[in-house]
Amino acid sequence: MVLLKDIVPAAHNNIESKFIVLEKGSTALEGKNRICLTLVADETAAVHLQLWGDECNAFDSGDIIHLRKGIFSYQHGNLILRAGKRGKLEKSGEFVMSYVEIPNMSEIHWIPHATNSKYYIQDYWRSWRNKSDMVLLKDIVPAAHNNIESKFIVLEKGSTALEGKNRICLTLVADETAAVHLQLWGDECNAFDSGDIIHLRKGIFSYQHGNLILRAGKRGKLEKSGEFVMSYVEIPNMSEIHWIPHATNSKYYIQDYVISPHSRIFPPIP
Repeated sequence: MVLLKDIVPAAHNNIESKFIVLEKGSTALEGKNRICLTLVADETAAVHLQLWGDECNAFDSGDIIHLRKGIFSYQHGNLILRAGKRGKLEKSGEFVMSYVEIPNMSEIHWIPHATNSKYYIQDYWRSWRNKSDMVLLKDIVPAAHNNIESKFIVLEKGSTALEGKNRICLTLVADETAAVHLQLWGDECNAFDSGDIIHLRKGIFSYQHGNLILRAGKRGKLEKSGEFVMSYVEIPNMSEIHWIPHATNSKYYIQDYVISPHSRIFPPIP
């Protein structure tokens, strides 16, 4: 089998590879056919995989897929991997697979070889990551803007309470770099449980009642994108840092000191 780091754009459907589905996009129509773009990865690289027709319902996040007779080529200007003519995608397991998200082979600009235009070589990286370029939790900073896109796993979920007429619920979430307190609101309180992997779009990290929390901002969204398969750390906790306004620009905050290395609301089990 071919490792994802070694795939190259070509007109041949001769790629055999195995990878895990990290994230699955919504299904759309292209003519009369359903298509769905996914992010898949193995232990060497990630790539955008296009599902077609019945494939859109056949696979979910966490599934391990065996691709036979695949093709890596441009479609509508986007470089994608897919099952070629007489190619096949088969589920071969779940969750138990090492992977990396960097580099993403679909985010490379390729050019024809100087002496043989049938072959392509790497020109430059458009992005090391997926185009969304998510923020790691260690890099979030308090701000009034709802522009945070990130992915993390739910470690612990607190009880639901009422704030006015709205239900709220505090959770502890983490990625491979840090943890943070995430506030769920309304129907979100029932939508997620411990072990769920969440994709946050248009999030905001700000103070509420003296507590520093991450949440979906106005027109923001929290979506489940998988379960259990994610590395994480509980230290540092970004909600347990004391921040102060920047000396020359009060719109920006900088870290002052660490209040606690871990969550005081969800302390680690001894």
